[in-house]
Amino acid sequence: MDFNEKLREYRKQSGLSQGKLAETLNVSRQAITKWESGNGMPDISNLKALSGVFNVSVDELLSEEAVKPRYPYESIVEYDIDEIKHFDIKLGSVNHVKMRAGEGEKIKVQLVSDTIENLTELVKVKIDDIKRRIDVDVNRSKSLSEELVKEHLSIFINLPEKYMGDTELATHCEKLELFDIISEKFELDGAVKEIYIAGGNSHIELDNNSPMEIYVADYTGRIDVNQISAKSRLHVPHEYAFKAVKKGIRTKLLFEDRGHLVDDFSVSESENQIEINGINSELTIVKLSNQLP
Repeated sequence: MDFNEKLREYRKQSGLSQGKLAETLNVSRQAITKWESGNGMPDISNLKALSGVFNVSVDELLSEEAVKPRYPYESIVEYDIDEIKHFDIKLGSVNHVKMRAGEGEKIKVQLVSDTIENLTELVKVKIDDIKRRIDVDVNRSKSLSEELVKEHLSIFINLPEKYMGDTELATHCEKLELFDIISEKFELDGAVKEIYIAGGNSHIELDNNSPMEIYVADYTGRIDVNQISAKSRLHVPHEYAFKAVKKGIRTKLLFEDRGHLVDDFSVSESENQIEINGINSELTIVKLSNQLP
């Protein structure tokens, strides 16, 4: 399979339009059309960004092997929304969570797995509409071990951008991806190893007392890292402007460029803000040459 065909297939699997993929990569829609028509190739920085968006290696993107169905088993629950809602989402332990704000008037919760059959029966999604709040609870059958779902269950959630109010997410997962989140406040409570934030405008609070690798691309707003006795790293694009704030008790804020600790490269007058808070915690802000690893 040629690269242009693979790119189109991966984009469709990810539920992205050409325009939305272009926004995520910070390129023109015409560039995506050119790549998908076979009239051009992305450079290495965009190939790396594409691999991050699609969660595949650059080698997989460039290989001639056909794109395989990523998840043979899935279960989908949807619910119509007609006003701004506060979202309270509890997912429990899973492998991978992807949350995206976009067009439409529905919340869509998609469970996917490479090995777990009968997802509809084994993992229940409950959506409660309570006045101005939407509660989403995902509960697994006792026959599914925590070890199994941590390795083989992923959850993809689409939220209607125009009805998205404050959002709370509780989960324990290996990887969390947040695309185009636009809300006054987004709060994560749980344990997540890798977090990718692309697009959007919000105040994101990450309450997580375990080490995190956080990657930021084309995001505007505020990110608070609230931890106790933990060290995390937050990676930003090379030209990303932000104000750095240190709060809490015995917290450290460090800066890294090309593998070396450097002087503070934050911009005090920037509207974007990165804050470390908590107790005995450390955050290293790392300058990247590319948007995503």
